[in-house]
Formats: sequence, C-alpha cells, structure tokens
Amino acid sequence: MRGVPLLGVMVWILCGCAAVTPHASIPAPHPQAWPEELSQAAPPDAQFLAAFGSDELNGWVEEALRNNASLDATEARIRAADAHVREVGSALLPAVAVGGAVNRVQGTGGGVSATEVDRGVTFSASFEPDFWGAAAAARRSARADLTASRADAALVRLTLKAAVTETVIDLLALRAQRATLQQRLEVAEQAVALLDARHTAGLLSSMDLMPYRAAVATLRAASAPLDAKEAELSAALALLVGRDSPVSLSTGAQLRALTVPPRVGSAPADLLLRRPDLLAAESALTAAEANLDVARAAFFPRVTLDMMAGRQSPGFQAVLTTLGGSGNSWSLGAALTQTLFDGGRREAVRAQAQAYRDQVVANYRQSIRGALLDAQRAFAVLNAATQQRARSDQALAQLVAQEQAARARRQSGAIDPMVLLDAQQARWQAEEVADAAYAAELKASVGVFKALGGGWQSEAMQ
Repeated sequence: MRGVPLLGVMVWILCGCAAVTPHASIPAPHPQAWPEELSQAAPPDAQFLAAFGSDELNGWVEEALRNNASLDATEARIRAADAHVREVGSALLPAVAVGGAVNRVQGTGGGVSATEVDRGVTFSASFEPDFWGAAAAARRSARADLTASRADAALVRLTLKAAVTETVIDLLALRAQRATLQQRLEVAEQAVALLDARHTAGLLSSMDLMPYRAAVATLRAASAPLDAKEAELSAALALLVGRDSPVSLSTGAQLRALTVPPRVGSAPADLLLRRPDLLAAESALTAAEANLDVARAAFFPRVTLDMMAGRQSPGFQAVLTTLGGSGNSWSLGAALTQTLFDGGRREAVRAQAQAYRDQVVANYRQSIRGALLDAQRAFAVLNAATQQRARSDQALAQLVAQEQAARARRQSGAIDPMVLLDAQQARWQAEEVADAAYAAELKASVGVFKALGGGWQSEAMQ
C-alpha cells in the first residue's frame, strides 16, 4: 500500500508533462507599403451607405436586412450556438434529481396470503469538480463558437449591404447606358436619313452610305443584351431583398443622382477590429485552443461526488414483511478514476486537437494577410476608378463644347449638317464612357467600405 501514493504522484507528473502545450502567438500586422492616405482617412461607420444620397437605395438595403433568408439562417445558427453554451456550461454545476416510487407486493405461502405496499421518495445529486479545467475549456470553446456565429452573421449583413448597393448601381448604370444608346441611335438614324437623301439625289454612292446603315443596325442590336442583363440584375436584386419575382427601380432614379461617398480608411492594426471575418477566424483559434485543453485534461484522473437521501415507508422494504413507521436513508460517496490504458486513444485525440489548432493558426495568419491585401487592393481600385472618372469627365466636357460649337456654326450655315451629327455621336459615346467610369467609382467605394469591415467593430460583439 505504500506504493499507492507514490504511483499517484507519478501519474500526476506524467499527466501534466503530457498535457502542457504552449499557445501560439499571432504577430501584429506590419505591412511594408500601407498607403499613408488609407491610414489617415476616417474609418467607415454604419451610416456610410447613406452618403450615396439615395433614399431608394437605403430602402432596398433595409428590405434585404429584413427579408433575406441567409440572414435568417445565421440567426438560427446563433440561437443554436447560444443554446450549446448553456448546455456545455451545465457541466460546471451538479446534477440534481428527485424520484418517487410505489410498489405493491402480494404473495401466498402456507395457506396464508399477505400484501405489502412500499413507498419511497429519493433525492440525489452528482457532481464532478472541474479540477483540471476540462468543463471550463469546453464552455470557453462553445463561447468562441457563439462569437464566431455572431461574426459570421455580421459578415453576411455586410456582404448583403454591399451586394444590394452594387446591384442597384449596376441597374442605374444600365439605365444610363440605355439612355445614351437611344441618343446615339437617334443621331445615327438622322445621319442615315440625311445621307440617304443625298444618295437618292445621286450625290452619294451606296458604298459611302453602307457604314452608317451598319452603325444603325449595330446600335439597334445592342439593346437586346441590355434587356437580358437588366433581367438578370432585377432577379438578383429580388433574391437579395427576399422577393420571389424580379423588381425594378423607380422611374426617376438616375445614376448621376448618386453621390460618391467621402474617402474612408483604417490603420493596419485597427483593421483586425473592423472585419467580422477576422473575428470569426480569431474565435475559431480560441475554440481550437480550448478543445486542446479539453484533450489535455483527459490525461488527469476524474473525481466524482455523489449524494443521495430518501425517506421510505415502511422503514425497510422487505417482500411480504411489513415494518411499522417510516425510515430515512442517505449516502455520500466519492470516486477517483484514472485510465491506465486505452490503446492510445487519448493521445490520438490530443494529437488531432493539436494538429487542428496548428491548422487554425495558419488559417488565421492567412486571413490577416488576406484582409490587409484586400484593403490595399480596394483602395488602389478606388484610386484608379477616381482617376478614370475624372479623365472621362474631362473628355466629355471637351466633346460637349465641340458639339456646342458645331451646333452654333451649323445654325449660321457655316458647316455641313453631318459635321454636327458626327460631333453629337462623339459626345454621346463619351457620355456612355463617363457614366461607366462613374459607376465604377461608386462600386469601388463600396469595395473599400466592405474591405474595411463596413463600419462594424468587434466591440459591438461584447
């Protein structure tokens, strides 16, 4: 018997040595070429989309947040994760039960029959102290999963806001393209009518007229792809806002009525607190480390405390033996269990938990790099789109001035009508390019908003 305490100490030491695992440290992000302008700009807030200046756009976003089925699914996952936290947390409390029984026993022996009714009420409690932190680690893992579920829901909301905004911009850009296409077609038809009259008068050959007729046919054919694209975008917007049939924007909605929001930005370290996907990745790491602690605790002995109390009538149950009065009974016990051999199962479970934790660490680091690059890419795209829009507007302004000059000279009879029609055609082509550039800048602003977390912060999760 003297060897038992020594054996217990050895088991304790071996368990501790087998279980201790250092936690991984995630280095703080320090990108080498983070744009200074991106760090100096104010971060986006929850009202960023209102800066586009469209009540209709805000209405579509709000409808999507109310009715989108993907959000309903994420809310259900949050409720399930919250229930799991409560389930796992119950292991830190004792299990209490109460029971009652009534037994009627009847028998005959030696010509004599007897009947006995036994009644009893019991109260029992069982508790496993969390000496090694397994239950606390399991609850920590469940809480991390809950945080990840909430972060996933925030990411879905952010993605939904951006998708609705981009789809509305695309629809407005399509409307602007359709309007300029109609203007170009009208100008081209006027040119064909003028040249056709000259051809009839013998002043123009058929060969000279053919390019203009081909241009008219091309412009007319261009409307069909626009119709197909509009149908696709209308169906996509309907799906985003939770409707079962395509939707359309109001008649008066125009692309140029939208305002490009002010520039937003973030420092690299702040980005970790502003992207819900990074919080989800961090929570996955917390859960993985907690599960590793659970696997580590399995090497330690289990201690269980049990208590039971009851009252019986008669005082002692005996078949066909009736004892008068009632009796009380109680019991209290403790058990210490240590697994000596399990074929390597616990070690395999711990190795799996360790490998999974290392995998999550790598994924978290990759998520940080991806977020930093995503923000820089979105900022570069916005800069390029802003420059392109400015250059397109300059070109459009010059062609508008050219058209006005040609119109003035035409009214004075100084130039041929075809010169004015060509100037108008060039102007509307430039209008189409400028509208496309403006739509690209609007969508690039949404891209930066999304890359910087959309005004969301992890403090809101607490």
